[in-house]
Amino acid sequence: MSKLLDALQGQNRRGPPVWFMRQSGRYLPSYQELRQSHSLIELFTSTKLIVEVTTLPLTRFPSLDALILFSDITLIVLAFSAKLSFQEGPQIDWPTFCPSFDPAPLRPVLDAIAILKQTSLRPLLGFCGAPFTVASYIFGGLEPTLTWMRQNPEAFKVLLDQIQKGSLWYLKAQEKEGVDAIQIFDSWAHHLSISEWQDYSLRYVEELSRAVTVPTLFFMRKLSQYLPWMGSLSHMALSLGEEVPLSQIRKQTKQSLQGNLSPTLLLSPLGQIRQETESLLLSMEDDPAFILNLGHGVLPKTPPAAIEQVLDVVGQRFS
Repeated sequence: MSKLLDALQGQNRRGPPVWFMRQSGRYLPSYQELRQSHSLIELFTSTKLIVEVTTLPLTRFPSLDALILFSDITLIVLAFSAKLSFQEGPQIDWPTFCPSFDPAPLRPVLDAIAILKQTSLRPLLGFCGAPFTVASYIFGGLEPTLTWMRQNPEAFKVLLDQIQKGSLWYLKAQEKEGVDAIQIFDSWAHHLSISEWQDYSLRYVEELSRAVTVPTLFFMRKLSQYLPWMGSLSHMALSLGEEVPLSQIRKQTKQSLQGNLSPTLLLSPLGQIRQETESLLLSMEDDPAFILNLGHGVLPKTPPAAIEQVLDVVGQRFS
């Protein structure tokens, strides 16, 4: 069993596994070269390119303990006949009619999972976006989403239920193709009140997580503020931002914890990166359910040497 899967079961005694959200992204020169000849939508919908980009980090950082599927949480909308493009972020043209779900556009992703499981020895994480966050891109931003949701609560739930049905199929399909774990992202749900969050986020995340048998992780910004209401997610690992020390969260739950170096730390001098990484490792020393990651994704201007520094600190401490 891998260190990642051991940590997700609370049974890791070999030093924390390390991987990075967005580890295949824009900060890598090899990725930038691909982007010169391929659009984002091409990268997300070509089985060959998904496999290539997913594995790019291992070429530069062979000590990474996991791969995460190269994709995007908004890709699910293609299965609803929506048009998807990328400028500064996802742009979605959602059908005016009530679209049916056709999973055919997701087939390249699933085929890529099957190939990755045949060719890589690293655990592979699949993922999806929770319906509220996917909907926030359909409406073109957080503010119009919240406004429409509060003015049309029942119609908004109909939309979320529709996205949920497709997402449930997608996660089960990812598991069938062999992913070792799944991370569910509800990145924007922290803008909801507690009661709204329970109605529009929590129940959907719980249903998604229980639809598969592989371990699941949950990421949401400022997640720690919602911890007292997360009893129904006690079976999930929690991926936390840097606003609260993980050692403090550990006092509140036995769940597996992932994080939580600041992404901006990796823009700092290497000595500072080393110091803060060592501090996090010391605070979580001997914790069998700790996964070292960032509090969010790798920033585009991150120098690869910063990633190498984090991995070097872990490698030296646990060699």
